[in-house]
Amino acid sequence: MRNSDGSGILVLAATPIGNIRDASSRLVDLLKNADIVAAEDTRRLYDLAHRLNIEVSGTVISYYDHNEHTKAAWLCDEVKNGKTVCVVSDAGMPTINDPGLTLVREAIKRDIPITCAPGPSAALDALAISGLPTDRFCYEGFIPRKKGEKKQYFSTLLNETRTMIFYESPQRIEETLEVMVEIFPADRSAVLARELTKNYEDVRRLQLGDLLISVQQDHPRGELVLLLHGASTKEVQEAQISDEDYRVYTLLGDGEIQEGQVWEAAMLAGFRKLDNLVVIVDNNNLQIDGTITEVNSPYPIDQKFEAFNFHVITIDGNDFDQIAAAFAEARTVKGQPTAIVAKTVKGKGVSFMENQVGWHGSAPNDEQYAEAMKELEEAGEALCQM
Repeated sequence: MRNSDGSGILVLAATPIGNIRDASSRLVDLLKNADIVAAEDTRRLYDLAHRLNIEVSGTVISYYDHNEHTKAAWLCDEVKNGKTVCVVSDAGMPTINDPGLTLVREAIKRDIPITCAPGPSAALDALAISGLPTDRFCYEGFIPRKKGEKKQYFSTLLNETRTMIFYESPQRIEETLEVMVEIFPADRSAVLARELTKNYEDVRRLQLGDLLISVQQDHPRGELVLLLHGASTKEVQEAQISDEDYRVYTLLGDGEIQEGQVWEAAMLAGFRKLDNLVVIVDNNNLQIDGTITEVNSPYPIDQKFEAFNFHVITIDGNDFDQIAAAFAEARTVKGQPTAIVAKTVKGKGVSFMENQVGWHGSAPNDEQYAEAMKELEEAGEALCQM
């Protein structure tokens, strides 16, 4: 198998994602006649060939994530020598969350001809039958594993207007949907496609909140593709937070945290509308009203702030995952938080907190303090009385 001029070529060939009858005649021809077949898993390749009732005549090599850097140069050498190299993954198209990208880049660098034998794609197949907008979409691949990382990751997609496509495992899908319901509006349209093209194919088209309930009641198994409707124009407008609307003032030290300190910090940060205030509190042996609270214990301060519509997030300031998750949550509270007031007793997370928001209120000088106190008095003594 050669180009018309007898030169070699690199071919990326898509394999079935479930239904063997989706194998193209071109894929069959490549597997039968290519000089070299580079497979993500050689055992699966031979199983595929057996089900197709064909024999792989060329040299078969294992080509996967951990060896593609060392194998890419050799495969390109073989193409330069006139060989046809066919690359296949376990299912779907190579390079799409599968090995192959390193090889393609090496081939481009060497001006080696590359083509593909197209076929099934779980992401595109799920999109096609989802009922969600298909004119503009983005493929996001696999979702981060840790809960804190999920929150950060989804927060960056809050204003994404395109249909989003994700891959997720059955073991993590419930927690992922729980995090998504925290970040995205629960009434967003979402789709969960399972075992596409197989006998037990199942597609759930529901609102995001209802999809979570569905998964909790009937946990899915098998290969999953998760799709989410993009943000509406209204959602984007409501969720956009400018630098002037999103700041943090950090209270340091081992002393008590009082409601007056919170108001003071917000005033120092230049805020007047405090009903959307987000308060991140380090509960690592924090002293509140003279009482030492243990890590993860309930906060009496929550009830005090509730009357003023505060959103209180309690964390262990020594846990960087909790800090990251707290700031990710703060960005989504009530659409547009006007301020974040954070206190860290140990101080280990301060720099990390600053990086999360890109702004940090430093300690005021005497003039700033006096001005803030004046503004606080004008705001009314009742505001500091719980």
